Amino acid sequence: DLSVKLFADATSCCSEKLGWADQAQCVAESNGVAYNGTESYYIDWSVTKCAKDCEGAAPCGGLADKWMTTYASAADCCAVLKWVDPNECLIA
Repeated sequence: DLSVKLFADATSCCSEKLGWADQAQCVAESNGVAYNGTESYYIDWSVTKCAKDCEGAAPCGGLADKWMTTYASAADCCAVLKWVDPNECLIA
């Protein structure tokens, strides 16, 4: 179909046509590579704890959605949850 735009690479396609999607995840999945998250942390508000943006055992909490605020470290994430004991702020 000549009306379908072709892209030189997945990065261009993801940024131009799928701007709403997480770009790293889009590129990885477009290239047939498993996306394993960013290794940053986010707040899982369902349990009011910080989780790592990755798949697998705790402290991984699954992949963060694009709209979620992420933090570079567990300490940065836990600092937002001032009312939670720092020793209990990570998903276990």
